[in-house]
Amino acid sequence: MHLRILKNSILKRPKPVLLVRLSIVMGSAVATSFLGISAELSHKMALELRSYGANIVLEPAAGEAGSLNSEDLPKIKTIFWKHNIVGFAPFLFAQAEFSAPGGRERGIIAGTWFGRPLQVEGEPESIQGVKVTAPWWELSGRWPETPDEAVVGA
Repeated sequence: MHLRILKNSILKRPKPVLLVRLSIVMGSAVATSFLGISAELSHKMALELRSYGANIVLEPAAGEAGSLNSEDLPKIKTIFWKHNIVGFAPFLFAQAEFSAPGGRERGIIAGTWFGRPLQVEGEPESIQGVKVTAPWWELSGRWPETPDEAVVGA
């Protein structure tokens, strides 16, 4: 019975049926195109934002002096958004006096990780540091490999 009604509808009124089919096909094509564009746009935007560096800064609670413990840094990779964290590099800033033949100068020194292996339980080992978070840094020579090495310059 249903097949007969469908057959009669198609045979007696082919233009409206063709229009309905064409509408369904076009709607499906547009929806698929938008989904593809949306996924590609999100991916490209994420890659572009990663090229600019860090977008999260962790600091001690407001009003507290001090710094974060280096033992707590692997906990960063255990939060809900851990798969979105590509890398991190802790920084420690201090004022220092430098001696030079012309006298003494004051300046700021910064300590950080350049490329340090990090093992988090349940995750593969990863390299963390400014090599990952600041890929635009250019160095003449080689990156520091031990804690007693430094980079000097601007």
